[in-house]
Amino acid sequence: MIKNGGVESGSNGNYATGWSRYSSYGNTGLVSNEVAHCGSNSLKFSGTSWQLVENGGVNNAAYAISLVGGQTYCLSAWVYGTAGYSIRTEFLKYGAHGDSYGYLGVLSTTPSGIDESYVKTHTLSQSNVWQEIEHCIIPTHTTNIVRMNVGPSSTGNTAMYLDDMDFDIL
Repeated sequence: MIKNGGVESGSNGNYATGWSRYSSYGNTGLVSNEVAHCGSNSLKFSGTSWQLVENGGVNNAAYAISLVGGQTYCLSAWVYGTAGYSIRTEFLKYGAHGDSYGYLGVLSTTPSGIDESYVKTHTLSQSNVWQEIEHCIIPTHTTNIVRMNVGPSSTGNTAMYLDDMDFDIL
């Protein structure tokens, strides 16, 4: 369901086709041919702050995904980096023209007001090996314009790579 989840479309040093930087969160998450899980490319994140890219972006709804309420969906991706680093995945809903957005599952009673099942932090357990992460959700309602944000929430001083993202109905 994710277009260009393997980031093979896009040139080295630029955003992968159909992906963009989310808001002002970082300036990395660019195509790299340094290391890849499959194929030739991955997304490379570097720097010491939160870095996020999203499928589609506000102005590219063709790459967004549609979800049916009550169905189970799972995102999987492969990450390469240093043990202890964290990568964050989250799902956002957008208005018809990108002018209204928010987390899915806004009926949460958590202090943050966010249903934490739509935001997940994964921690790498090993250094310099590809590790699979998974994030499953069950939307409360049908939503046509959903974007998935993904990126490190901590990168330290070395690079982290992301590749082969997939999003399936279970």
